[in-house]
Amino acid sequence: MKRLGKLSPVLHADETGINIGGKNHWLHCLSNPQWTLYYAYAKRGSEAMAAMNILPRFTGILCHDHWTDFCSCKICISAIHGGQTLF
Repeated sequence: MKRLGKLSPVLHADETGINIGGKNHWLHCLSNPQWTLYYAYAKRGSEAMAAMNILPRFTGILCHDHWTDFCSCKICISAIHGGQTLF
């Protein structure tokens, strides 16, 4: 996981709801061209990001869907991916 956050100049981040044992969870995804991390967690947001312990240390460009918790990364530059804006 060090390679994903420390050595990548750009990461993509997203999350989606999943069901684990009949309970709602979130599947968080961080990826670059070489690695993908899937991280299931019971909650969404800054608590999950802290538990993954990658984004708090990330210093590159984070491409995301402009969800406000992603915007709270203090030391990264955000780039909104265009897929959300295409008609």
